[in-house]
Amino acid sequence: MFELGLSIGSSIPIAILAEPSARIPFDIASIRFARVSLSRADQVEGAIRSLLKTIETGRSMLQERPHDQVKRINAGEARKRLRSLRQNVNERRLADFVQSLFEQAGIAVSVIHGPNEVGADMAIWLDGVDLILGNPILIEIKNKLSQRDLAIVHVQVRQAMTALGAQCALIICNEDKTKGIRPMPPWPLLVVLTVDELIEVLSKGHLSNALVESRNRAVHGSL
Repeated sequence: MFELGLSIGSSIPIAILAEPSARIPFDIASIRFARVSLSRADQVEGAIRSLLKTIETGRSMLQERPHDQVKRINAGEARKRLRSLRQNVNERRLADFVQSLFEQAGIAVSVIHGPNEVGADMAIWLDGVDLILGNPILIEIKNKLSQRDLAIVHVQVRQAMTALGAQCALIICNEDKTKGIRPMPPWPLLVVLTVDELIEVLSKGHLSNALVESRNRAVHGSL
């Protein structure tokens, strides 16, 4: 733990390898890690290569991203557009709408293309969560979210998070049928918001606060 703390204090990139059954202490759970059988040299080698690629990808994304300039959106106007959208909604149109909300809020957003697109439609960067959750925050859009859908999306989003080195993801849906019945592991952090809830949070300029509060509830076991 001394070496780990020294590396964090020196801003040295860190990656942890852990056995599949090993418990990751909550105070270092936000550090990127891979679960492998440490007695299998091929698994260890593959995990190290993947983690190094993730670190380099993260560096590139952070160097290229602009800083956010968060501002409050007009909730009334956003809800009016949403009502119109719901007359003929699909996930692609919903994704375009969510992207426009982030842009109006001054949040840096990038649409994800290519092999990492499964499990993440876009990524956003929030300066307010950089030290606690890291960046980017992945975004997955779903029209309707059932308990069965959530289990599938959970796996896909976690795969995308591993590929991109992300520690937090937002699942944004038009209709959420899982409230109150969605137990999920506390880390990596997955937060489910309806698009109505997203509008409310962005209209108050509180997205960073909402994510940090979700992280604190997950870490301290009070979900």
